[in-house]
Amino acid sequence: NTIDFFLLGTRGVLSLTPEKTSIENAYRFLRASVLRMLRSISQHRGYQNVVRDAELDFAGGTDLKKLVRKLAEADPEAVSLDRVLRTLRVGIVLNQVWDLDELAVAEHVRTAARRHLMLALRFYGPVRHEDVVPRALRRSKSPILDVLANSTIADDIEGVVDHIVRDADHAGATLGQGHS
Repeated sequence: NTIDFFLLGTRGVLSLTPEKTSIENAYRFLRASVLRMLRSISQHRGYQNVVRDAELDFAGGTDLKKLVRKLAEADPEAVSLDRVLRTLRVGIVLNQVWDLDELAVAEHVRTAARRHLMLALRFYGPVRHEDVVPRALRRSKSPILDVLANSTIADDIEGVVDHIVRDADHAGATLGQGHS
């Protein structure tokens, strides 16, 4: 259900931490989303068996380009699948960043998604870790930005929101005022 809801939107935001399990889970989620899109398209075009066979290769480490080639052999119009994949607009937020060197994780995820999933992810920014924030949030009944007003996290969240709004503006959506 989560993947289906994610794919219903015009753009998604995926939050991950710079930890190995989070990175792997984010990549697997993106991969499952791409496969769900391909499965959905194949049902309408009548080549589910090609997708099923190609998924087995894909699960074994084959990249998506090989899967798209197999689909193109079954249906020459399937070449447009790469265009369909470009409609999946996903941005990532790197949460719980302890050290700015960890920002490289976002670029590694973007590179892997581009290379293996044919996805052009956007990086909306980091949200740094602060030890005092979880305790302050548990004790407070105020809105989150009031609690975080004197923290770097408030600035980080505002920066992420600004990137998302500018990305939506650039794509022709009606969010926000400015353009990047």
